[in-house]
Amino acid sequence: MSIIVFLIILSVLVLAHEFGHFLVAKRAGARVDEFGLGFPPRLFSWRRGETLYSINLLLFGGFVKILGENPHLGVELLSEDEKSKSLNLKPAHIQASVLVAGVFFNLLLAWVLLSISLMIGLPYNPEKSLGAEYIRDPVIVIVEILPDTPAEKAGLRTGDHLLGFESVKEVQNFTAVNKGQEVKIIYEREGEKFTTNITPPLGVSLDFLGAAHLPIHLAILEGIRFTSIKTWDIIRSVGMLIGGIFTGASSLQMLTGPVGIVDVVGQAMNLGFSYLLFFMAFISINLAVLNLLPIPALDGGRLLFLLIEKLKGSPMRPRVASVANLIGFALLIFLMIAVTINDLIKLF
Repeated sequence: MSIIVFLIILSVLVLAHEFGHFLVAKRAGARVDEFGLGFPPRLFSWRRGETLYSINLLLFGGFVKILGENPHLGVELLSEDEKSKSLNLKPAHIQASVLVAGVFFNLLLAWVLLSISLMIGLPYNPEKSLGAEYIRDPVIVIVEILPDTPAEKAGLRTGDHLLGFESVKEVQNFTAVNKGQEVKIIYEREGEKFTTNITPPLGVSLDFLGAAHLPIHLAILEGIRFTSIKTWDIIRSVGMLIGGIFTGASSLQMLTGPVGIVDVVGQAMNLGFSYLLFFMAFISINLAVLNLLPIPALDGGRLLFLLIEKLKGSPMRPRVASVANLIGFALLIFLMIAVTINDLIKLF
């Protein structure tokens, strides 16, 4: 079931991305030859204007075919009417807007999903929310437990609620004062209360969370704010990961691939629908950021080509662009295989 839900989530995210390209290309006057749901073989289709709309057998994501989307092939074969509608012959800023549109729609989808989840009930920190008065029953939650720490040895788990404290700061002060001394901790798990003896420091990450049920106007505003924060967090994380690979501080083992994501989907499903929406929004933001990386075969790589052509004042040589795209695609395939193997090792 987790695999099916994962495929549905990924399909929606990819379709939103492609719809962004489609919509802005249409607005820019470029000819869109086909917009497809899923991938061929084609089941049925219909034509409206210049665009063929298709439903395909492999209902996994979607695609859009835009005349001139490959800027280095076949220009000399176009008629004058086709040249006026070819994307690669449009001004650079229009080409860039079509490329960025997919990323924008992924961020837009994340905002919508986060706003909905904040309306129907999502664990959220009232100290960081625009609508703190709408967040019910806040508790101190363990969100991460470091390996081989007193917390792990005492049997604490992520999701446990620490009782008897009013804030995360109070817990931090309590453990600092009692560092090295055994103390009693009372916690709640799935509605049951437990007691354990533990010697600080605990080795946990904590957050102050309650069930958010925000009214629509605050959910929309908070959704924008949270999407912006998470986008910047992911940009920083990707930057640190790339920088760490060159310095030896990072490795591919830090990445999660499809197998690992399926496992997380299963966990989100168990926690509830709002968690699933939140996870979907988080993946959508990741997809947006990764697509902007300056790697050939991604939108960011094509934007890089546009910038190079703008600076040099002439188109790139088709052979150079094709080889660069081939290398970029090969790197993405290698990365996907590597993280999948890493996921399987973690799983088994």
